[in-house]
Amino acid sequence: MLARELLDCLRRWIETRLEFAERLLTDLPELRHRFGVSAGGLGDLVDVGFGAEDSHRGGRSVAVVTFSGGSTSVRGP
Repeated sequence: MLARELLDCLRRWIETRLEFAERLLTDLPELRHRFGVSAGGLGDLVDVGFGAEDSHRGGRSVAVVTFSGGSTSVRGP
């Protein structure tokens, strides 16, 4: 029973992180436009902090994304 619960929790964690990565990749052109930078101007992704607020909708939470160029974006679930 505990093993099944742990596997469900891990599955949800993987699904929400994968969904986040897919949405971030989709949104990169808009982020570049809003920050007024070229394709490489945001720099590398250096940090993602999940859990900035309470989790909801199956474990999704606000994430704070930081790029090496100094730009930061707060991403909602």
